[in-house]
Amino acid sequence: DRTVAVFRGPDRAAGSGDGIMEAMRAALPHALTVEGGDPFVVKSVLVRLPDILANLVSRNEQLPEEAKERIAQLEAELRAGEHKVIAVDDSDGGPDWTTFCTERLGQTSNETDWWFLENYVYRLVAQYVDYFNTDCDPFAPHKKDALDGALRTLKPVSEHGLETNDAFHQFV
Repeated sequence: DRTVAVFRGPDRAAGSGDGIMEAMRAALPHALTVEGGDPFVVKSVLVRLPDILANLVSRNEQLPEEAKERIAQLEAELRAGEHKVIAVDDSDGGPDWTTFCTERLGQTSNETDWWFLENYVYRLVAQYVDYFNTDCDPFAPHKKDALDGALRTLKPVSEHGLETNDAFHQFV
């Protein structure tokens, strides 16, 4: 089987899962980091993510003060490139991220891979607001704004009595 031969190194026994995993890792492109200088990643980590966090704090009056403080601290650490990856387990009722965090423990937000960091930041926010125990959605104000905007757009349609798709398409 040619596929197996490609994934199995010469020093690996047939059917060895380790050889397949090594080959898959070797085939992946290098991880994008702030230190790598990719402009999208630099802006995403040092500007976009911190801006999102600052907006969460400023728009969520219902968040407990401790959660706001922790999110604000994370924002400042990201802007400075100084946040260090910590283990995130399932003690808060959420998914266990220990496996994902272990190889990155202690890496700064500028050193660790962007794809991981992007998701890890949102996992931390969920932990900080105790989402898995309280259903406190830190993005609720943003979602409400999006729905309100959609309703404003659809209101003129409903005022014209366009109950069917055909009537709607003729209106548009």
